[in-house]
Amino acid sequence: MLVVVLTASAGVVALAAAVIGHARRPVTWWERALLAAAAIGLIKPGLVTDLFGLSVMLLVFATPGAKKQRLTSAEPAAN
Repeated sequence: MLVVVLTASAGVVALAAAVIGHARRPVTWWERALLAAAAIGLIKPGLVTDLFGLSVMLLVFATPGAKKQRLTSAEPAAN
């Protein structure tokens, strides 16, 4: 019973992150899709779906995310 409550709660957190678009940081569109799939897996009862949902959710939450890097040059471009 406790496992069901914990995985369903994790599924609700993943679903909220997918809908809002923020999970400790702004998430990209493909991370939102992964979080939505993880939420479905966690909310649906079953060991295989729970393991899938937890692994995908941990993957998204553990990755630092893609950051845009600004190119800076120490020297001005020569014309």
